[in-house]
Amino acid sequence: GKAFRFVTSLLAARDGAIWIGHAGGASRFDGNTWSLLNKEGGLPSNHILALAEGGAGELWVGTEAGLARCQAGVCATYKKQDGLASDTVSTLYLDSQGLLWAGNGNSSGGGLSVWDGEIWRIYSTSDRLVHPVVNAILEDRQGNLWFGTGFAARGAATRFDGTNWTSITRADGLAGDKVRSLFQDASGALWFGSEYDGVARYDGHTWLTLNINNGLSGLEVKAMLQTPDGDLWLGTENGITRISALAPERLQ
Repeated sequence: GKAFRFVTSLLAARDGAIWIGHAGGASRFDGNTWSLLNKEGGLPSNHILALAEGGAGELWVGTEAGLARCQAGVCATYKKQDGLASDTVSTLYLDSQGLLWAGNGNSSGGGLSVWDGEIWRIYSTSDRLVHPVVNAILEDRQGNLWFGTGFAARGAATRFDGTNWTSITRADGLAGDKVRSLFQDASGALWFGSEYDGVARYDGHTWLTLNINNGLSGLEVKAMLQTPDGDLWLGTENGITRISALAPERLQ
């Protein structure tokens, strides 16, 4: 076994290897052997914040001091001077078009950039991204991109359909304005986890808010997944809540 401090990200690569991003670099386990990618191997920092696999199988590594693109043992680094919105990248997402999105939810200046394989493009509040701090990115089944944004008590969920930007706030149905996590369940409903106010579910028609008053274990919803049997698991600052597929109104 290995001891890792401050694990921030996990990636199951298409070659079968598992990558673990932590405070000392990115560790790779192929089922037999461990290896470590760090500053000595070309990363801009050892403090990893995000991992993603690109369309060509390259590894993207977001750190607090730049974003690295690594392939065949060689890493190229991108920073603000190279066209990135911010030196810090804390969330990465490869969409169905092969575009790689890089967001900064770690520092108050925020930043959202997208890589088309050749150049970076930056989206900012002047493009109707409501808040520059990007905490989560998700593509829904209709091909819309969702950005969970916000810092402190401000923010929104912003949807980008490739042309138009629209934002959803607490006034529209969110549990709280700062969106910490995003998830789409098997039924197609979207879940918006907040920092301080629980989680909101939107099925396209109706909003449902869950918080500690109706059984959620905590108010900051950091992670969500659904198992094949349909049960939803929500991770909070105060443990885990399971929502049964059979009785979604009963939180466990």
